[in-house]
Amino acid sequence: MSLPTLWPQLQNTPNPAQQLVSQMPETKQLVLRAATRKLFDKSYFDICTVDSLMKLVGTTARPAAYTQLSALHCMHYADMPGELRDRIPYLVRECLAGQTADEAASIVLG
Repeated sequence: MSLPTLWPQLQNTPNPAQQLVSQMPETKQLVLRAATRKLFDKSYFDICTVDSLMKLVGTTARPAAYTQLSALHCMHYADMPGELRDRIPYLVRECLAGQTADEAASIVLG
């Protein structure tokens, strides 16, 4: 849907001061799911998406898993050993582990 198509819907939404869509937990869930799907649907690994997911869930620590994933930035999944490729969702989960990341981690691992 394009922005011009969405504009009439936007005009009919409640006053943003009443409830910001960005503050709704279900919006955060939708963004987490879409970004995670993007991370694994590409043909290569992109650490920038992990950075965005970490910001979204409020995790600022850089665990060892993040350092390992950084080394894989822009590497095609097809060029990785299968055993490594299978561990990437678990490494991403470690990156998201924090006070508010339980839901995000469950999204990553399905």
